[in-house]
Amino acid sequence: MMINQGQEIDQAAINTPGVLHLQWLRNMDSNNRRLIDNHNHYAKAFDVFCKYSSKHEILSKWAEEVFPKVVVEKLSKGLVEGGTKLRTLGIGSASGFMDCKLISCILRKFPDVCSTIVEPMLSYIDRFKENAAEESLLSVEWDWNQTTWQQYYDDLTLTDIPSTKFHFVSSIHSLYYIPNLEKTIKEFLACLEDGGILLLILTAEFSDVRGFLKRFQLLDANFFNQKNAEDIKQVLKTLSIPFETTRVESFVDVTPCFDSNNKDGQMLFDFIMQEVHFHFNKSPNVIEDILKRLSEPDLSLTVDGKTMLRNDWEAIVIQKKQEI
Repeated sequence: MMINQGQEIDQAAINTPGVLHLQWLRNMDSNNRRLIDNHNHYAKAFDVFCKYSSKHEILSKWAEEVFPKVVVEKLSKGLVEGGTKLRTLGIGSASGFMDCKLISCILRKFPDVCSTIVEPMLSYIDRFKENAAEESLLSVEWDWNQTTWQQYYDDLTLTDIPSTKFHFVSSIHSLYYIPNLEKTIKEFLACLEDGGILLLILTAEFSDVRGFLKRFQLLDANFFNQKNAEDIKQVLKTLSIPFETTRVESFVDVTPCFDSNNKDGQMLFDFIMQEVHFHFNKSPNVIEDILKRLSEPDLSLTVDGKTMLRNDWEAIVIQKKQEI
C-alpha cells in the first residue's frame, strides 16, 4: 500500500485507525474507494449487511412460499424428456445460499439437475460448496466456474450461438453495476431454452436505502450508479418482453451506524454507501448530517429501540416463449 506522497506503510498501520491510517484513507482516489472494486472488503461488508437485514431468512421464506408458484410450476416436465437433466445456471451466485434454496425446490419436481455456477470470487465458491453440502444437494451435478459473466458468455458463444442452453437461469442481487443492461439481458435470454425461465432479483426502486443514497449522491456521484428493479423492467418493456414481478418487504437494522466505534456499524456504512472505509473518508459534519437524516421518521422506522431502514426488493420472472 502506498500513500499519495509515495511513502510506504505496512499492513499494521492500515489496520490501525490512527493519524497515518486516516491520511491514507482520505488520500485514496475514488476508484480505489469504490466497494465494488475491493472484493475482499465487499464480501466482509456484505456479510455484515446480511446479518443486520435478516436477508437470508427473507430469501428462504420467498424460496419456499413464492418460488414454487412463480417458477417451478411453470417449468414443464416436457423440457427434460428422454432422460435429459434439468440444467440451471446461477450468475454471480456469491455464497450460493439462495441458489441452494431454489435448487432444493426444483429437485422436488425434477430429481435430475445439472447446475452451472458462474462466480468470480474463489472464497464464495468454497462457501457455496459448503452450503450445498449442508443442504444435502448430493444428487446435483455441479459445474463450477470462477470467472465473470462476460468471460463465461464469450467462451460459451465462440460460434455466436451458445453451446449449452439452460432451463432455468438466475441472477440474484448481482446486476447492480452492469454497464449495459439490455445487452446482458439479451445474453441471459440467449442462454435460455424455449420454455425456460429467467429469474432476476434486485433492490426495488423506491426503497428507503435507494432514497437515502440519492439524498447524498453529491458526495461522490460516481458511487451511486447502481441499477435497480425498475431499470430491468424498463429494458424488458423496451424489448417487448413480458414479465411478472413480486415485491418483498425487507428492512435493515442500521442502529450500529450511530456508534462510531462499532465495527459492524462501520461495515454497514461501507455497504450502504458502497465505499470502502466510508466513515473515515468523510468529515464529521458529513457523517453527522447523514446520521441525522438516517434517523428521521420519513426515512426509517424505530422498532424496539432499533433504527430500521426499508430495503425492499423485487423478483422479476421471464419465461421464454416455447416454440410449437
